Amino acid sequence: MTVLRQGAFAAARPLPSHVLNPNVHRHMRPLAQAFAIDVTTLSALRLPPDLECVRFRRSTIPNPVASIVVPVRNRRHTLGRALTSALALNEAVPIEVIVVDDGSDDGTTELVGILADARISAVGLRKCRGANTARNVGIAIARAPVVAFLDSDDDYMEGRLADPLRLLAKHPNVGIVLSSFVARKGEVARVLRLRECIYDSGTFLRLIAGYVLPPSTSGLTIRRDVLLACGGFDPEVKRMQDRDLLLRLAPTTNAAASAVVSWRKYWGFDGISSSRLTYYEALCEFLKRHPIYGAEKLTTRDYLITRHLIALIKRGYATRALEVYRHARTSLSPRVAPLPLLLISYLKTKRRRRRVASQFLSKDSQLTGL
Repeated sequence: MTVLRQGAFAAARPLPSHVLNPNVHRHMRPLAQAFAIDVTTLSALRLPPDLECVRFRRSTIPNPVASIVVPVRNRRHTLGRALTSALALNEAVPIEVIVVDDGSDDGTTELVGILADARISAVGLRKCRGANTARNVGIAIARAPVVAFLDSDDDYMEGRLADPLRLLAKHPNVGIVLSSFVARKGEVARVLRLRECIYDSGTFLRLIAGYVLPPSTSGLTIRRDVLLACGGFDPEVKRMQDRDLLLRLAPTTNAAASAVVSWRKYWGFDGISSSRLTYYEALCEFLKRHPIYGAEKLTTRDYLITRHLIALIKRGYATRALEVYRHARTSLSPRVAPLPLLLISYLKTKRRRRRVASQFLSKDSQLTGL
């Protein structure tokens, strides 16, 4: 069944004025009405009070077990593939797919407007608020106890929900599941297959902070109450938002990894994460948010900086690399080592990370980039 069938967004039916919670900002009331969202949830997810939504469609699937949140902005050319893959999953449980259109202006809004599948909920934001706010809107709308994520330029494979749901049902103390995947960049595809494993909170924190486990958003399946407790995605984080989320979640829950290769990541040249010239500023902001990189994971911090310097030089940005190095030497605390020592530390850390990763990745994983 194609997911792009003629239809229209269901109009939000306003509630009588005396039913509206006076604590909900007037701009937020249509969203709260359409999806029966309480003010506590709106506050927990840090949704901006002036958030305006222009369209609503609510899934009619009763009691979904999992909600798939798909934020989208200007991805008309990939959204159909992503949604078709999610709706084609052969699940034994009811699911819903939540599309949040983040103020698109390339025709994506019109494409979302013709979706007509009973499993789809959809919201259009009047103006762009960023992917993290869009994801938080999806979490707020979600009716299922488990939330999975799908970026609009990725797609799911069979087993993407079935195996994480199995692990969550088997291990009630696990709040997060990471799924194995195929990474595609042009014509090149690499497999990253995790070993099925349960991580206690401390181990999970160290592996995420050490850049051993991959936190890619489309591979995350998380209990909704765990997401609400940590405030969901941070709207102020523009890059590395998936790792930021997991570092905030890790102290509160155990985690698991699924060995089933169940989704595909497509690296594009127009994505936020593809720009090396803006990476360093985002990295500095990320490091400030997580004190572990100034203490236990200081060598990981230096590894990330050196890896970035090498990438800049390889791409012909030697002047930018010198600028980054000088800033790192003079502005970061603890102080970054001189370049020769930094390179030695980089090589040692790279070898150590590969040894650690081999314990958690299956032998058929291709470790390029670790």
